[in-house]
Amino acid sequence: MKNLVYFTLVLLLFGCSKSNESEGNDGSSNYSCIALDNAVAFSIQDKQGNDLLKLGNSKNKVYDFNRFKMFFMIDGKKVYMRDHVQHSGDGVILITDRTPYTVGCLTSVEPSDGIIIDDSDDMITYESYIYLELNDMDVDTIKTQWYRYKSTGTAGIIKEWYNGELHLHDNTKPFIVVK
Repeated sequence: MKNLVYFTLVLLLFGCSKSNESEGNDGSSNYSCIALDNAVAFSIQDKQGNDLLKLGNSKNKVYDFNRFKMFFMIDGKKVYMRDHVQHSGDGVILITDRTPYTVGCLTSVEPSDGIIIDDSDDMITYESYIYLELNDMDVDTIKTQWYRYKSTGTAGIIKEWYNGELHLHDNTKPFIVVK
């Protein structure tokens, strides 16, 4: 539960903020927002359903969560999460009060971090790519498709793919990655 509270607090740190630098001609202020629903949640299991994130599972391959690193793909370059987003840490959290253990990854919500698909009057649709390094040999790709309203800054995930497989975006029911 403590990890879930921590993860929620990290998300709140990236909440909406008023931008004094971007006042409109009519004196109105623009707001920059990041959606609170900006994470992809999943568990990692073997074919038999064993949790590969749970410590002490000695007979199975276990991923060491402390070695996970997350990278954004920006302008064709891999950029380490910690170097790109201030105060975000690694952008990855392990939630241990769920069975199986769950990984939560913050994903990009800025159109400049992704590939713009559609740019209409008030809404931008775009995709972002993240590479999650699980260890020296295993790097997975997370692709998310986003919407962002220009007038309010409200943004959210429309679709998510893990290693090319489309998953329903629902952080209350993390999807399973089989290794």
